[in-house]
Amino acid sequence: MLILASNSISYYVGQALYTTPNVYLDALPFGMIVETDEAGNYRYSVNGQVMFSSTSSSSVINNALGNMTSGKVLYISPGTYYVSTILITIKNVTLCGGGLGSILVLSDNVNANMINVTGDYVTIKDLALRGNRAHQTSGDGIYLNNVLFCRLENLDIRNFKGDGLQIVGVKGNHWVTNNKIVDCSGAAIKLTGGTTDNFIQSNDLGGTHESVLILAGSANDVIVGNRIYMGGWDGSAYDASVGGYGIDIYIANRETISSNQICYNSLDGIRLAHAMNNTISDNYIAYNDQWNDNRAGIYLTGNSTWNKISGGLIRYNYYGIRGVANEDYNTIIDVSVINNDVGIIINGVNTQVHLCYNETTWVP
Repeated sequence: MLILASNSISYYVGQALYTTPNVYLDALPFGMIVETDEAGNYRYSVNGQVMFSSTSSSSVINNALGNMTSGKVLYISPGTYYVSTILITIKNVTLCGGGLGSILVLSDNVNANMINVTGDYVTIKDLALRGNRAHQTSGDGIYLNNVLFCRLENLDIRNFKGDGLQIVGVKGNHWVTNNKIVDCSGAAIKLTGGTTDNFIQSNDLGGTHESVLILAGSANDVIVGNRIYMGGWDGSAYDASVGGYGIDIYIANRETISSNQICYNSLDGIRLAHAMNNTISDNYIAYNDQWNDNRAGIYLTGNSTWNKISGGLIRYNYYGIRGVANEDYNTIIDVSVINNDVGIIINGVNTQVHLCYNETTWVP
Protein backbone atom coordinates (compact mmCIF):
# COMPACT_ATOMS: atom_id res chain seq x y z
CA MET A 1 0.00 0.00 0.00
CA LEU A 2 0.99 3.62 -0.33
CA ILE A 3 1.95 5.45 2.84
CA LEU A 4 1.47 9.20 2.93
CA ALA A 5 3.50 11.32 5.30
CA SER A 6 1.98 14.43 6.82
CA ASN A 7 3.41 16.51 3.97
CA SER A 8 1.80 14.18 1.35
CA ILE A 9 5.13 12.97 -0.06
CA SER A 10 4.99 9.36 -1.26
CA TYR A 11 6.98 6.50 0.25
CA TYR A 12 7.11 2.87 -0.85
CA VAL A 13 5.95 0.15 1.49
CA GLY A 14 8.45 -0.56 4.23
CA GLN A 15 10.37 2.67 3.74
CA ALA A 16 10.88 4.71 6.90
CA LEU A 17 9.20 8.07 6.94
CA TYR A 18 11.50 11.08 6.72
CA THR A 19 13.96 9.17 4.53
CA THR A 20 14.43 10.22 0.91
CA PRO A 21 11.07 9.84 -0.87
CA ASN A 22 10.80 7.93 -4.13
CA VAL A 23 10.46 10.42 -6.94
CA TYR A 24 8.57 7.99 -9.17
CA LEU A 25 5.86 7.39 -6.58
CA ASP A 26 5.39 11.14 -6.37
CA ALA A 27 4.68 11.15 -10.10
CA LEU A 28 2.44 8.07 -10.32
CA PRO A 29 -0.92 9.09 -11.82
CA PHE A 30 -2.73 6.33 -9.92
CA GLY A 31 -0.02 4.92 -7.65
CA MET A 32 0.33 1.52 -9.40
CA ILE A 33 2.82 -0.50 -7.35
CA VAL A 34 4.08 -4.10 -7.51
CA GLU A 35 5.36 -5.45 -4.18
CA THR A 36 5.42 -8.49 -1.91
CA ASP A 37 2.97 -8.89 0.93
CA GLU A 38 3.52 -10.17 4.46
CA ALA A 39 3.07 -13.79 3.36
CA GLY A 40 5.65 -13.48 0.59
CA ASN A 41 3.10 -13.39 -2.23
CA TYR A 42 3.10 -10.75 -4.96
CA ARG A 43 0.45 -8.10 -5.53
CA TYR A 44 -0.18 -4.86 -7.30
CA SER A 45 -2.17 -2.05 -5.83
CA VAL A 46 -3.62 1.23 -6.98
CA ASN A 47 -3.76 4.03 -4.41
CA GLY A 48 -3.29 1.47 -1.66
CA GLN A 49 -6.07 -0.86 -2.85
CA VAL A 50 -4.91 -4.37 -3.80
CA MET A 51 -6.08 -5.16 -7.32
CA PHE A 52 -4.51 -8.57 -7.90
CA SER A 53 -2.27 -11.00 -6.00
CA SER A 54 -0.54 -14.27 -6.85
CA THR A 55 2.38 -16.50 -5.98
CA SER A 56 3.72 -15.65 -9.49
CA SER A 57 5.42 -12.28 -9.89
CA SER A 58 5.08 -12.57 -13.70
CA SER A 59 1.31 -12.95 -13.38
CA VAL A 60 1.10 -9.89 -11.15
CA ILE A 61 3.30 -7.70 -13.35
CA ASN A 62 1.54 -8.76 -16.58
CA ASN A 63 -1.88 -8.31 -15.00
CA ALA A 64 -0.93 -4.79 -13.94
CA LEU A 65 0.52 -3.94 -17.36
CA GLY A 66 -2.55 -5.32 -19.10
CA ASN A 67 -4.80 -3.05 -17.04
CA MET A 68 -2.82 0.11 -17.63
CA THR A 69 -3.98 2.93 -19.84
CA SER A 70 -1.95 5.51 -21.72
CA GLY A 71 0.16 7.75 -19.50
CA LYS A 72 0.25 5.46 -16.46
CA VAL A 73 3.32 4.32 -14.49
CA LEU A 74 3.92 0.89 -12.93
CA TYR A 75 6.50 0.92 -10.15
CA ILE A 76 8.37 -2.26 -9.15
CA SER A 77 9.23 -1.96 -5.46
CA PRO A 78 12.77 -2.95 -4.39
CA GLY A 79 13.13 -6.72 -4.17
CA THR A 80 13.94 -9.73 -6.35
CA TYR A 81 11.27 -11.02 -8.73
CA TYR A 82 11.67 -14.27 -10.70
CA VAL A 83 9.78 -13.85 -13.95
CA SER A 84 9.04 -15.39 -17.31
CA THR A 85 8.13 -13.11 -20.23
CA ILE A 86 6.74 -9.65 -19.44
CA LEU A 87 4.52 -8.16 -22.17
CA ILE A 88 4.08 -4.41 -22.72
CA THR A 89 1.41 -3.87 -25.36
CA ILE A 90 -0.15 -0.57 -24.22
CA LYS A 91 1.15 2.67 -25.73
CA ASN A 92 2.68 5.46 -23.68
CA VAL A 93 3.24 3.64 -20.38
CA THR A 94 6.21 3.49 -18.01
CA LEU A 95 7.71 0.48 -16.24
CA CYS A 96 10.16 1.60 -13.59
CA GLY A 97 11.82 0.52 -10.36
CA GLY A 98 13.96 1.82 -7.56
CA GLY A 99 17.27 1.27 -9.34
CA LEU A 100 19.58 -1.68 -8.70
CA GLY A 101 17.40 -2.78 -5.79
CA SER A 102 14.48 -3.63 -8.11
CA ILE A 103 15.72 -6.86 -9.72
CA LEU A 104 13.93 -8.95 -12.33
CA VAL A 105 15.51 -12.41 -12.83
CA LEU A 106 14.58 -14.77 -15.66
CA SER A 107 13.43 -18.08 -14.20
CA ASP A 108 15.10 -21.39 -15.09
CA ASN A 109 14.37 -22.83 -18.55
CA VAL A 110 12.50 -19.76 -19.80
CA ASN A 111 13.86 -19.69 -23.34
CA ALA A 112 12.26 -16.39 -24.27
CA ASN A 113 12.82 -12.66 -24.02
CA MET A 114 12.35 -11.16 -20.57
CA ILE A 115 10.52 -8.01 -21.74
CA ASN A 116 8.67 -7.88 -25.08
CA VAL A 117 7.49 -4.43 -26.13
CA THR A 118 4.86 -4.03 -28.87
CA GLY A 119 3.46 -0.66 -27.77
CA ASP A 120 4.86 2.68 -28.94
CA TYR A 121 6.14 5.41 -26.60
CA VAL A 122 7.07 2.98 -23.80
CA THR A 123 9.59 3.98 -21.10
CA ILE A 124 11.55 1.37 -19.10
CA LYS A 125 13.94 2.67 -16.47
CA ASP A 126 15.65 2.16 -13.13
CA LEU A 127 15.61 -1.65 -13.06
CA ALA A 128 18.16 -4.46 -12.89
CA LEU A 129 17.44 -7.21 -15.43
CA ARG A 130 19.20 -10.53 -14.96
CA GLY A 131 19.19 -13.35 -17.48
CA ASN A 132 19.86 -16.97 -16.68
CA ARG A 133 21.98 -18.12 -19.59
CA ALA A 134 23.27 -21.25 -17.84
CA HIS A 135 19.64 -22.41 -17.92
CA GLN A 136 18.54 -20.80 -21.21
CA THR A 137 18.91 -21.74 -24.85
CA SER A 138 17.68 -18.35 -26.15
CA GLY A 139 16.17 -15.07 -25.06
CA ASP A 140 17.00 -11.36 -24.98
CA GLY A 141 16.73 -8.92 -22.10
CA ILE A 142 14.49 -6.38 -23.86
CA TYR A 143 12.99 -6.87 -27.32
CA LEU A 144 11.51 -3.81 -29.02
CA ASN A 145 9.32 -5.25 -31.77
CA ASN A 146 8.66 -2.73 -34.56
CA VAL A 147 7.69 0.13 -32.25
CA LEU A 148 8.30 3.88 -32.11
CA PHE A 149 9.79 6.34 -29.63
CA CYS A 150 10.67 4.14 -26.66
CA ARG A 151 13.04 5.29 -23.92
CA LEU A 152 15.36 2.95 -22.01
CA GLU A 153 17.20 4.65 -19.15
CA ASN A 154 19.27 3.70 -16.12
CA LEU A 155 18.97 -0.06 -16.64
CA ASP A 156 21.51 -2.70 -15.61
CA ILE A 157 21.15 -5.67 -17.99
CA ARG A 158 23.28 -8.80 -17.69
CA ASN A 159 23.67 -12.51 -18.34
CA PHE A 160 21.16 -13.19 -21.13
CA LYS A 161 21.60 -16.03 -23.60
CA GLY A 162 20.67 -13.74 -26.46
CA ASP A 163 21.15 -9.98 -26.75
CA GLY A 164 20.85 -7.51 -23.91
CA LEU A 165 18.66 -5.25 -26.05
CA GLN A 166 17.36 -6.00 -29.54
CA ILE A 167 15.60 -3.32 -31.60
CA VAL A 168 13.75 -4.85 -34.55
CA GLY A 169 11.64 -3.45 -37.37
CA VAL A 170 11.33 -0.50 -39.71
CA LYS A 171 10.18 1.84 -36.97
CA GLY A 172 12.68 3.39 -34.55
CA ASN A 173 13.48 6.76 -32.99
CA HIS A 174 14.34 5.17 -29.64
CA TRP A 175 16.49 6.74 -26.90
CA VAL A 176 18.86 4.39 -25.06
CA THR A 177 20.80 6.31 -22.42
CA ASN A 178 22.78 5.74 -19.21
CA ASN A 179 22.46 1.96 -19.17
CA LYS A 180 24.94 -0.82 -18.41
CA ILE A 181 24.53 -3.85 -20.69
CA VAL A 182 27.21 -6.52 -20.27
CA ASP A 183 27.94 -10.23 -20.13
CA CYS A 184 25.35 -11.54 -22.58
CA SER A 185 25.97 -14.29 -25.14
CA GLY A 186 24.80 -12.11 -28.03
CA ALA A 187 25.27 -8.40 -28.56
CA ALA A 188 24.81 -5.79 -25.88
CA ILE A 189 22.66 -3.86 -28.38
CA LYS A 190 21.49 -5.19 -31.75
CA LEU A 191 19.79 -3.01 -34.38
CA THR A 192 18.14 -5.03 -37.13
CA GLY A 193 15.14 -5.31 -39.44
CA GLY A 194 15.59 -1.84 -40.91
CA THR A 195 15.28 0.17 -37.70
CA THR A 196 16.40 3.80 -38.05
CA ASP A 197 17.04 7.03 -36.19
CA ASN A 198 17.92 5.56 -32.81
CA PHE A 199 19.97 7.56 -30.30
CA ILE A 200 22.34 5.55 -28.10
CA GLN A 201 24.32 7.63 -25.62
CA SER A 202 26.35 7.34 -22.40
CA ASN A 203 26.02 3.58 -21.95
CA ASP A 204 28.51 0.98 -20.72
CA LEU A 205 28.39 -1.86 -23.27
CA GLY A 206 30.52 -4.96 -23.36
CA GLY A 207 31.38 -8.49 -22.45
CA THR A 208 29.36 -9.79 -25.39
CA HIS A 209 29.88 -11.20 -28.89
CA GLU A 210 29.57 -7.69 -30.29
CA SER A 211 28.96 -4.73 -28.08
CA VAL A 212 26.91 -2.92 -30.76
CA LEU A 213 25.74 -4.84 -33.85
CA ILE A 214 24.10 -2.79 -36.61
CA LEU A 215 22.65 -4.97 -39.37
CA ALA A 216 21.28 -4.58 -42.88
CA GLY A 217 18.78 -1.81 -43.46
CA SER A 218 19.61 0.20 -40.36
CA ALA A 219 20.36 3.87 -40.97
CA ASN A 220 20.68 7.27 -39.35
CA ASP A 221 21.43 5.95 -35.88
CA VAL A 222 23.65 7.98 -33.55
CA ILE A 223 26.05 6.10 -31.25
CA VAL A 224 27.71 8.75 -29.08
CA GLY A 225 29.59 8.99 -25.79
CA ASN A 226 29.49 5.30 -24.87
CA ARG A 227 32.11 3.08 -23.22
CA ILE A 228 32.35 -0.04 -25.35
CA TYR A 229 34.60 -2.77 -24.03
CA MET A 230 34.85 -6.51 -23.41
CA GLY A 231 36.28 -6.14 -19.94
CA GLY A 232 39.04 -4.62 -17.93
CA TRP A 233 37.98 -1.01 -17.52
CA ASP A 234 35.56 -1.59 -14.66
CA GLY A 235 37.92 -3.85 -12.72
CA SER A 236 36.63 -7.05 -14.31
CA ALA A 237 38.98 -9.49 -16.02
CA TYR A 238 38.40 -9.87 -19.75
CA ASP A 239 38.34 -13.33 -21.27
CA ALA A 240 39.99 -13.36 -24.70
CA SER A 241 38.13 -16.57 -25.60
CA VAL A 242 34.81 -14.65 -25.82
CA GLY A 243 33.74 -11.29 -27.16
CA GLY A 244 34.15 -9.78 -30.59
CA TYR A 245 33.83 -6.42 -32.32
CA GLY A 246 33.26 -3.23 -30.40
CA ILE A 247 30.88 -1.88 -33.06
CA ASP A 248 30.02 -3.98 -36.13
CA ILE A 249 28.30 -2.09 -38.98
CA TYR A 250 27.14 -4.64 -41.56
CA ILE A 251 25.32 -3.46 -44.70
CA ALA A 252 24.16 -0.36 -42.82
CA ASN A 253 24.43 3.22 -44.03
CA ARG A 254 24.50 6.78 -42.70
CA GLU A 255 25.39 5.76 -39.15
CA THR A 256 27.12 8.25 -36.84
CA ILE A 257 29.69 6.85 -34.40
CA SER A 258 31.15 9.68 -32.32
CA SER A 259 33.07 10.34 -29.10
CA ASN A 260 33.01 6.75 -27.85
CA GLN A 261 35.69 4.90 -25.88
CA ILE A 262 36.14 1.53 -27.63
CA CYS A 263 38.68 -0.67 -25.91
CA TYR A 264 39.62 -4.21 -24.92
CA ASN A 265 37.51 -5.96 -27.55
CA SER A 266 38.65 -9.34 -28.88
CA LEU A 267 38.40 -8.35 -32.54
CA ASP A 268 38.35 -4.96 -34.29
CA GLY A 269 37.25 -1.87 -32.41
CA ILE A 270 34.96 -0.82 -35.29
CA ARG A 271 34.25 -2.96 -38.35
CA LEU A 272 32.55 -1.56 -41.44
CA ALA A 273 31.48 -4.36 -43.80
CA HIS A 274 29.59 -3.50 -47.02
CA ALA A 275 28.85 -0.18 -45.33
CA MET A 276 28.47 3.23 -47.00
CA ASN A 277 28.23 6.88 -46.03
CA ASN A 278 28.95 6.41 -42.35
CA THR A 279 30.59 9.03 -40.13
CA ILE A 280 33.20 7.89 -37.58
CA SER A 281 34.49 10.82 -35.54
CA ASP A 282 36.43 11.68 -32.39
CA ASN A 283 36.55 8.19 -30.87
CA TYR A 284 39.22 6.77 -28.58
CA ILE A 285 39.96 3.26 -29.88
CA ALA A 286 42.63 1.27 -28.04
CA TYR A 287 43.74 -2.14 -26.78
CA ASN A 288 41.56 -4.10 -29.16
CA ASP A 289 42.76 -7.35 -30.83
CA GLN A 290 42.71 -9.33 -27.59
CA TRP A 291 42.79 -12.52 -29.69
CA ASN A 292 46.15 -11.32 -31.07
CA ASP A 293 45.25 -12.13 -34.67
CA ASN A 294 46.14 -8.87 -36.42
CA ARG A 295 42.93 -6.94 -35.84
CA ALA A 296 42.46 -3.19 -36.23
CA GLY A 297 41.15 -0.17 -34.41
CA ILE A 298 38.96 0.47 -37.47
CA TYR A 299 38.58 -2.19 -40.17
CA LEU A 300 36.94 -1.57 -43.56
CA THR A 301 35.99 -4.56 -45.69
CA GLY A 302 33.50 -5.76 -48.31
CA ASN A 303 33.56 -2.70 -50.57
CA SER A 304 32.83 -0.21 -47.82
CA THR A 305 32.82 3.18 -49.55
CA TRP A 306 32.15 6.87 -49.02
CA ASN A 307 32.76 6.68 -45.29
CA LYS A 308 34.38 9.55 -43.37
CA ILE A 309 36.75 8.89 -40.46
CA SER A 310 37.88 12.01 -38.61
CA GLY A 311 39.39 13.09 -35.32
CA GLY A 312 40.13 10.95 -32.31
CA LEU A 313 42.98 8.72 -31.18
CA ILE A 314 43.64 5.13 -32.28
CA ARG A 315 46.40 3.32 -30.42
CA TYR A 316 47.67 -0.03 -29.09
CA ASN A 317 45.86 -2.18 -31.67
CA TYR A 318 47.66 -4.32 -34.26
CA TYR A 319 46.49 -2.13 -37.15
CA GLY A 320 45.36 1.42 -36.59
CA ILE A 321 43.06 1.69 -39.64
CA ARG A 322 42.93 -1.15 -42.16
CA GLY A 323 41.13 -1.60 -45.48
CA VAL A 324 41.78 -4.84 -47.32
CA ALA A 325 40.30 -4.45 -50.83
CA ASN A 326 38.13 -2.08 -52.87
CA GLU A 327 37.54 0.32 -49.99
CA ASP A 328 37.05 3.24 -52.38
CA TYR A 329 36.22 6.91 -51.90
CA ASN A 330 36.67 6.98 -48.14
CA THR A 331 38.10 10.01 -46.34
CA ILE A 332 40.43 9.79 -43.33
CA ILE A 333 41.27 13.18 -41.86
CA ASP A 334 42.82 14.57 -38.67
CA VAL A 335 43.17 11.22 -36.90
CA SER A 336 46.07 10.38 -34.57
CA VAL A 337 47.09 6.78 -35.25
CA ILE A 338 50.01 5.97 -32.97
CA ASN A 339 51.54 3.12 -30.96
CA ASN A 340 49.97 0.42 -33.15
CA ASP A 341 52.03 -2.33 -34.79
CA VAL A 342 50.90 -1.01 -38.19
CA GLY A 343 49.35 2.42 -38.71
CA ILE A 344 47.06 3.24 -41.65
CA ILE A 345 46.89 0.80 -44.54
CA ILE A 346 44.10 1.19 -47.10
CA ASN A 347 43.68 -0.59 -50.43
CA GLY A 348 41.20 1.41 -52.47
CA VAL A 349 40.72 3.94 -55.23
CA ASN A 350 40.42 7.63 -54.35
CA THR A 351 40.57 7.10 -50.60
CA GLN A 352 42.13 10.22 -49.11
CA VAL A 353 44.27 10.46 -45.98
CA HIS A 354 45.07 13.98 -44.75
CA LEU A 355 46.32 15.69 -41.58
CA CYS A 356 46.95 12.41 -39.78
CA TYR A 357 49.68 11.02 -37.63
CA ASN A 358 50.42 7.62 -39.19
CA GLU A 359 52.56 6.23 -36.40
CA THR A 360 55.77 8.34 -36.65
CA THR A 361 54.86 9.95 -39.98
CA TRP A 362 52.83 13.11 -40.43
CA VAL A 363 50.52 12.95 -43.44
CA PRO A 364 49.76 16.50 -44.63
